[in-house]
Amino acid sequence: MLVDMGFDVVGPAYRLSDGLRLAEREPIDIAVLDVNLNGARSFPIAAALAERGIPFVFATDYGTMGVEAEFPHVPVVSKPFTSGRLSEAFAKVRPTEV
Repeated sequence: MLVDMGFDVVGPAYRLSDGLRLAEREPIDIAVLDVNLNGARSFPIAAALAERGIPFVFATDYGTMGVEAEFPHVPVVSKPFTSGRLSEAFAKVRPTEV
């Protein structure tokens, strides 16, 4: 879906450690984070991206529950989602470039 939207994809990362490595080192313009990575929450990855000033959105089966407490201003797209919903979420974090 991201490739069809014109993005080059870094990842995916299915484990927290892999996601952290990418978030801390790779050149990233914007990110989609699944809240649950094999039983671990992706919030440390979100914190690393935020520290670098990289915008991101969350994707989850659980809705906003649990996300709002940690990152109240980050858009959440509920799975399954369409490219249109993802594009709308991206526009909220990078309105001039999406």
